[in-house]
Amino acid sequence: MSGSQTINMTPDGYATTELTGMILEDSANGCVGIASEAGGGIYAKATLILNDVNWYDEVTKLGIADGDFTIGTTGSKKLQVFAVTANGKSFLVDNAELTFTSGTEGVALVGENTGLVTAVSEGDSQITVVITDKDEIEASCTVTVE
Repeated sequence: MSGSQTINMTPDGYATTELTGMILEDSANGCVGIASEAGGGIYAKATLILNDVNWYDEVTKLGIADGDFTIGTTGSKKLQVFAVTANGKSFLVDNAELTFTSGTEGVALVGENTGLVTAVSEGDSQITVVITDKDEIEASCTVTVE
C-alpha cells in the first residue's frame, strides 16, 4: 500500500481512519482483519461490535456432532452442537446457550444446559437440543445404552 493515512483520535481513546481492502473474518477471536488490496496480509485489526444482534439470529439449523451413539450402562458423553447459518457457515455452540432434553429419562439423563448424557439403564432415548432463546430450531440424536 502506498500513500498516506490520516488517523483521527477522539478524547475517549478511539482512533478512526479510512482503509481500503478486503475484510477477513476471524470468528475464533471475534475480530476482523483488513488486508491490503495487493494481498499483503493483515495490517490492522478491528473488533466487531454488534448492537442488538444475537448469535442465533441467522441460525437456520442445529446439528449434533457424531449423531446417534452408544454408551455402556455406566457411561456418559458430552454432546457438541454446531449451528448452521443461512449463508452456510457453521460454528460450535456453547452448551450453556442450549437446552437439552431426554425423551426417556429412565434410559439416559442429559444435563439441561451442559449436554452431558449419562446412562441410567439399557434401552434407547432420543436426546433433543434447542437454542434456549429460539426454540423453534432443534436437533436430535438417539443414544443407545447397552
